[in-house]
Amino acid sequence: MKKSTKIFYLFAFISALAIGVSTLVLASPQDSQSTVVIIIPRGVGHLPYSHSFLPSYITVVIGVNNTVTWINLDDHMHTVTAYNWSFSSPELNMYDSFTFTFTEEGEYRYRCLPHPWMEGVVKVVKKK
Repeated sequence: MKKSTKIFYLFAFISALAIGVSTLVLASPQDSQSTVVIIIPRGVGHLPYSHSFLPSYITVVIGVNNTVTWINLDDHMHTVTAYNWSFSSPELNMYDSFTFTFTEEGEYRYRCLPHPWMEGVVKVVKKK
């Protein structure tokens, strides 16, 4: 991912926090699809059971917002790995991101391999 894209995601996240938004959805003017952003917050690698991915549960709609980007804001390395291995990120250092587009309905539970207390769920539904 380009540095300018990372900076954009970081700015968007900080802006969302400032106004109290819990789920950040970024829409591209070039197409009608949007990207949902999940944050790996600072400190989560230090503090077991305190918190996890933010948000930790989302629902996305195929063809609408089924692309998800995870951004690591922690100073520890993290991964985003589905329990069924349908997707898995490389090791994400601070400010790195991982993007995955879901194309099939289902509930996808995922975790951070080095930090087992970090879990999340992406529920994927068809457009009505």
